[in-house]
Amino acid sequence: MMRRKNWIMAAAATAALGAGLALAAPGDMRRGPGDAGPPPMGMMDGPGMPGLHPRMLERMAGELQLSDSQKQDIKGVFESARPEMEKVRELGRKNADKLRAAKPGDKNYDAVVSEVARNAGDLATRAVTNGAQLRAQIYAVLTAEQRTKLETLQAERRERMKTRMSQRRERMGGGAP
Repeated sequence: MMRRKNWIMAAAATAALGAGLALAAPGDMRRGPGDAGPPPMGMMDGPGMPGLHPRMLERMAGELQLSDSQKQDIKGVFESARPEMEKVRELGRKNADKLRAAKPGDKNYDAVVSEVARNAGDLATRAVTNGAQLRAQIYAVLTAEQRTKLETLQAERRERMKTRMSQRRERMGGGAP
């Protein structure tokens, strides 16, 4: 029973940490190896975006017809958010390293796993909160028309993603999610 509890705690900690790191990772890092071209337009879909790739800003500017002033404002929002996002990402790496270094046979294993799980949850919370604040600040820069256009682009992107995931499951012989 105790070994199963350890395994479940380790799995939960790893999953929470992975989610937190994924949320805090730059957009380019979340893309698969086969994804070529500029980062997707959905830069504001996810909660944690620590950096703004120049191509991402240009794509957003083109699709939403941002003014030069809006581009500068958005760039400033990302620059001001960067230190905190990088800090969360670095803490996540350290937390993951701590879990990897823990050995199931160590007498403090349960305590380390519990600590890592708590930290992972806290980091995921920070990443989501920071990303939501970032998204709100960018949203405030946009006009009502640009917000509507952004929502349409995001909905289209989600549909394409659903289609790709469904096709991937079919290729892999899987059924429904």
